[in-house]
Amino acid sequence: MPSLYELTEDIQRLEGLLEEVEELNGMQEGSAGYLGGYLVADEAQLAQKIDAYVAVYRDYQSRAQAQRAEGKHLYDMAKANENAMERLKEAVKYASHQLGRSKLQGNTRSITISESSRPAIEILDVRDVPAEFKEQVWEWKVDKKAITEHVMDTGEIVRGTEVRKVKTVTFR
Repeated sequence: MPSLYELTEDIQRLEGLLEEVEELNGMQEGSAGYLGGYLVADEAQLAQKIDAYVAVYRDYQSRAQAQRAEGKHLYDMAKANENAMERLKEAVKYASHQLGRSKLQGNTRSITISESSRPAIEILDVRDVPAEFKEQVWEWKVDKKAITEHVMDTGEIVRGTEVRKVKTVTFR
């Protein structure tokens, strides 16, 4: 059984290889072989290297999950700030209207409320808008799940599609 020090060295070596591949433009042609070469270089240490691969994979998986969660949290905070900005603008418009002033002056700052030169258009009923102002947009969405079920049930390949075998990798 490898020592913790040996596993740490393997993990650091593998992370170094991943950084080299990233610097050379990510997962391009041949990079999988480059990383895979680390595994098959020495059959005697294969089990130890597999342990290092799984440890590095789990670490990247944890980082990605944490970053996604942080990204969602940051997005939610930004949205809350934008909503607060809109509420402040509406409060200023209300106060300006109540005071009958278009400029509100503070000690060091001021707020000006003015009419925009571009009008805002609100569509009341799309059927009443003349055809010259309408654009018909068609968008088809292909249901890959339904096609997969069809291929699995009937064995028939749907025209316009290609069926490929997919290899999956499971880290435990």
